[in-house]
Formats: sequence, C-alpha cells, structure tokens
Amino acid sequence: MARDGYAYSREEFISFYGREDWKLLWDDSQTEEEWLEELSTWTGASSLDSSDERGFSSLEPGVITEAPCAECGSESSCMEGKGKFSRVAYCEDCWSSWRASVDSVPRTLSEHTWSAEDHILESVERRAPGRGHFDFIEVGTSDWCTISQYCAGDMDRGSWNGEELRTSLDDLREARGIAVEAVGEHLTALPQLPRVAQVEAAMGEFCGEAVLYYVSAENIAKHMGEFYANLHQEVDVMWYAKSMSSVGKPHPELEHLLRSIGRLDFLEQRVIKVLSWGGLCALHGVETLDLVQLDCEGMDCSVLRGLLRHCKEDPATFPRRISFEANWLTDPKEVEETLAALLANGYRLKRRSWENITVERG
Repeated sequence: MARDGYAYSREEFISFYGREDWKLLWDDSQTEEEWLEELSTWTGASSLDSSDERGFSSLEPGVITEAPCAECGSESSCMEGKGKFSRVAYCEDCWSSWRASVDSVPRTLSEHTWSAEDHILESVERRAPGRGHFDFIEVGTSDWCTISQYCAGDMDRGSWNGEELRTSLDDLREARGIAVEAVGEHLTALPQLPRVAQVEAAMGEFCGEAVLYYVSAENIAKHMGEFYANLHQEVDVMWYAKSMSSVGKPHPELEHLLRSIGRLDFLEQRVIKVLSWGGLCALHGVETLDLVQLDCEGMDCSVLRGLLRHCKEDPATFPRRISFEANWLTDPKEVEETLAALLANGYRLKRRSWENITVERG
C-alpha cells in the first residue's frame, strides 16, 4: 500500500520507477501490531480508542499539532497521513515530498482505481485452493467461436483452436478451463461445462476498473435482423454488436454502425472489474496451462504484457500455445513489440494472418 492510499504490486512499482530507484520510494505496509507498537512509543497508547490523550481519532483529517513526524521525528505541526497511514503524523516537508512522489505514478486507464484486494490478487500467497493444470483460458468470448463451444461439441460455433488441445481426455466436456467475458449475458449463453469457470470481467495489464462500452444483450436480441449498415459490405448491425464490446472507448466499427442507423442510443457504458493475468491465475489456481485464446478488441497486447510479467515470476505457468487478435485495432508497432517479447521468451511463430497471430512454446 503506497502512501497515496492506493495499492501497487512490487513489479508495478519497479516498472514505474525503474530497477535502480524503486527501493528509495517503496513502502512495505506495516501490520496492525507493528503500527500500534510504533504508535505507543510516541503516545503511550496501546489502541485506537477514541479516548487517546493525543486526540488523533477526534481530529478532522488535516493538521495534527505537536505530534512527532513518523519519518523524520520532528516535533512540529504535522499533516495526518491517508489510507493505510491514517492517524500517523508527518511534517509538512515529508508529506509534500511523498505527495510529489506518489502523484507522479501513472495510471494505465483514466478510470483506473485500486484497492487492497487488487494488491492481494497479484500475490502468490492468495492462489486459490485446488491449484493445477488447465486445458485452456479464453478471453473475450462473446457467445460464439469459443473453445467452450468446441469442447461441448458445437462445431458450428466453436473455435477450431480447440483442435490444438493436448489432452488425454476422451470427452472434452471434462476439459478444465476459464472463459472470461465482460458482458455477463454472453457468458451465460455459452455451454455450462462442469470444469470451466465463467468469469465476468475485462482483462488488461493490471487489475483495476474501467468503463465498458457495449450494446446490451437485450437490445441485440430484440433488434437482431432489424438494422443493416455498410461495413465493407451490408451487415446485420446487432449481429456484429455482439463481438464489439470494448474497454476505455467505444469500438470504432460499432460506433460507425450505430451512427449509420441513427441509433447511438444503443451504445451503453458501465464500470467493470479489470483483471490482470496474474490476478486471474491467482483467483483460479492456474499452475500450468495448455492453450490461450484472446479476442480482446485491441487490448490483446496489454493482456499479453501482463501474462509475460506473471509467467516470468512463475515460469511453470507459461502457456504452451497462444492465439491472439492482432488486427488494425492495435497499433502495428505494439503488435510487433509484443510478438518480439513472446519470441524472446521461448515462443516460435506458428501462424500469422492480417487478423490473428499464433505462437507456440517448447
């Protein structure tokens, strides 16, 4: 927990400040026992009782007079800390110095918020019980072209990436996997397989929150076949809207289609949870993994950066095979940098088209 009240993983902090300087700014959070012990050396208090003679609990946030600074020890007018360090006093010089440091930490998304829970999700200590091997993880499922559908025997709507699963299972309905999709209604439309967890969330490089832009499943079902617009050819707008949910800003093709039919009112937005690859693996106990399929409408490279960071810390979790979208929604330079990073980490290129890239490791 940083002094700005936000939580950051150690790797995030290192990436923000560099391998040389991060230790100068990093603060390990104190346990409650350590905090109380330190507090008692200043005040003689042994708890946070409201009768504390120094009156910390009765003060409005802001100035505490004649309290020792927790950093330099000076006895002067001090600013009260925030977040984890609430009710701990700091002199104005130390407080100003910290604010300058924490305010410089970039946010990956303007809507991004953090909590202590997000920090815990990135920790290996919070891995879920029942850790083990997973046959697949698919992200950005919509309700078609999924490995889940392939495993359920739906060859019309299933993803042919399912053919690449390496498993001794006689029945792929028993495959162990995770399906991640930001629109919950699309998830529930997928087959309910006994060993596939369905996760309603977006994915990115870091855990947090973001704004999702989408057309509701209700409107898609209600207006399917009603509106047509040109997208290289005449298309059913609602059919395409299913797979055009996006994080951070509206999908440009979806916005174009809705504008063409004069129904931008169909475009909705809401705040959703964003998981990093490490957060997802921690929640579901992913220890080893065979196949990954990403279709994240321009966020694939961001997800893969999080995947590589997590797998470098825990090399056993490197997936054997990864297929991801790499079309015009992502800057070509970002695609090339991501592919180079994958190749540098033991992957080799198996297939590349104008739309998708597939790599394999080992």
